Amino acid sequence: MAEKITNLGQLQLGEIYEDCDYHPCLCIRVDGYEVFGISLIDGSYPRNCEIGRCGLVKLSIAEAIESKGRKDWWKELNGQVRKEAK
Repeated sequence: MAEKITNLGQLQLGEIYEDCDYHPCLCIRVDGYEVFGISLIDGSYPRNCEIGRCGLVKLSIAEAIESKGRKDWWKELNGQVRKEAK
């Protein structure tokens, strides 16, 4: 299940996370609070975010496939998105 990353040590090299631009990324480097990755959507790199500042979310492979870069996609999986009134 998606897990918000707020502390050092929660994200390791090779894990998948969602960056502040809602891209699922492969973590290629963690340097202190800075995280560097490669987008699994368009291959852009280095994707650079900061732990505790950018709202990083650790993802499973299934969640990364499901997200496809949609903002707040994980809330749908957890049933937290409010339906728009029509």
